[in-house]
Amino acid sequence: MYRNFDLWLGELPHRYKIVIPRNNDYLPEDPEERKAITNAALLVGSSVEVEGLRICSYTAASLRLVTEVFANSGLAEYIQTGIRLGGSRS
Repeated sequence: MYRNFDLWLGELPHRYKIVIPRNNDYLPEDPEERKAITNAALLVGSSVEVEGLRICSYTAASLRLVTEVFANSGLAEYIQTGIRLGGSRS
């Protein structure tokens, strides 16, 4: 099922390719199926660093936890307005 998709990814000219399945995409549950994606980084509840920029994929459960922590910490207003906290890009 993923072989044609992976071949298509391999034909793309982009140096870095990242696949993040979202709610309307079929998520390969079996780790063996996930190995079929070789021409891109497949992020499922994980992250990858590309030229110093960390790109993350969160599961619904982890997003609920992060949202709750920020809402209760008083930092939510900074996140909602897009103000970057700290000087690091990680």
